[in-house]
Amino acid sequence: MQFYTLIVIYNKHYQDSSSIKSLFATDAYKQGKIHAVLIDNSTRDYHNASFSIHDHCHYLSMHGNQGLSKAYNAGIDLFKGQLEGQAVVLFDDDTTFDNSYFAAMEKAYGDADIYLPIIYDQNQALLSPSIMTKYRCVLASSLEDITADHINGINTGMMIKGEIFNDYRYDESYFLDYVDHAFIRDMKAKHKKIIYVSTILKQDYSLEGQDYQSAMKRFEISKKDIYNYYRKGLMNHIVYHYLMLRRKCKYLKMYKHICILLK
Repeated sequence: MQFYTLIVIYNKHYQDSSSIKSLFATDAYKQGKIHAVLIDNSTRDYHNASFSIHDHCHYLSMHGNQGLSKAYNAGIDLFKGQLEGQAVVLFDDDTTFDNSYFAAMEKAYGDADIYLPIIYDQNQALLSPSIMTKYRCVLASSLEDITADHINGINTGMMIKGEIFNDYRYDESYFLDYVDHAFIRDMKAKHKKIIYVSTILKQDYSLEGQDYQSAMKRFEISKKDIYNYYRKGLMNHIVYHYLMLRRKCKYLKMYKHICILLK
């Protein structure tokens, strides 16, 4: 089995990416089991085209930040016709994992369609897998809380059977947020089997150090994507406004700008 690995990078050189560093250190890469494509969403040239000098590595520029779903579709298109019986793996550019990741994923590969690693954040909170209730995603307090009906997860580290993409493309109306939630919702509608695998990744989702203007720009993107996810139905609209209020209160506490509540 080959791992067709999509790494989306944004405004950094690939040698500064913890995901790339982790990838190159694995036995799976050294043994030629990985075909990697670096999908570059950067808004200026970080000279990432040199990524393609490495064995089994490809570089794909999106000519600016085109969003996550378009980047995934472009990467999958690059490997079109090669994915049957293989695995597609997704990574952000700031995920840390060790040699056990690909070994665990290869061992787990079987009758399931989607495989989620165990991901902790910088505070050792369990980020993924998570629980999708009837209306929103909540973090699990422990892995024992995860059930087959309510399992959810984030993009980075996700492994997907290649044949899924014979008749599926990521919804490009999502730019950044909820790409993963929408994908998993679509897969559940198709009755695909989703499991988690006992291999651990680290992801830094800290907002510390982000200035007010950057945070507000990020918030505007989130608003559009989250609204897109919850746009149908009265209860979904109520949940959307609840989630926005929670996020505004979080930013208000961080930045002390009362005008945040008006956004």
